[in-house]
Amino acid sequence: MRMETKKVSSASLENKTHDFLLMGLVVQPKMRKELFNGVILPKMRSTFLDFNHSLLADVDLAKLEETQMLNLNGTIQVKDKITASYNGVNLEMFTLCITRHSVDDNSNSETLFYGQWMIFDAEKYRSYDKIICSSKFFVTSYFKIRDNKVKQFEYLKNANNQFTDDFIVEANDENEVKKILTNEVMDAIVRIKSAHPRQPMGFGFINGKLHVGIYSNQEMTPVISYRKLKKQGINNFVNTYIKNITDIVDLLHL
Repeated sequence: MRMETKKVSSASLENKTHDFLLMGLVVQPKMRKELFNGVILPKMRSTFLDFNHSLLADVDLAKLEETQMLNLNGTIQVKDKITASYNGVNLEMFTLCITRHSVDDNSNSETLFYGQWMIFDAEKYRSYDKIICSSKFFVTSYFKIRDNKVKQFEYLKNANNQFTDDFIVEANDENEVKKILTNEVMDAIVRIKSAHPRQPMGFGFINGKLHVGIYSNQEMTPVISYRKLKKQGINNFVNTYIKNITDIVDLLHL
């Protein structure tokens, strides 16, 4: 069966509506949109510098293509693009959805990626070769890793057990792996991943940038039940949401 590749306007993602069930309660997309626009965005504006949010925006696909972390052979949709600066580090994040449709049966589709993609300046890593770390048990489904680049590096055999349990590392040179994936960096990646349980993640140190992909299977505003939101409180929920972003800069000392 032949598969068709096409790029459509990101506006089509606006029509992607769902009712999410969590803890037996329904969270309507309308409520999540109000939560994002009315609470999360204002808090982000007070946290980040040079903050800009575009509901519908284009993304330079060359940035994604050079990572070779994703299968881009499908319909690419982008929404809620944010550019900002935090502690002197420029960042870009957006909801990314990649879907591949069958030419013979357009109703038959496969989601290649649906979640958040973040790009951080990481000048301290510019001189190093490309290194990609992707969630081990989801790598074949969500992140495009070339088998010939996945090696059992001797250095990692004695590394952070949680890191090696969770991630597959793609790199050309073990010396580069040692330089970038220090114990401190591996510990930081594990901590960052712990904030996103059951969600596949990928970290790519590429050409002076850190790419972070989270296959959340949802848009920018996370699914949360009424009960959990009431128990946690709006402020705590939003502060945790933003901290999960700033932790990437802080823990990895970008």
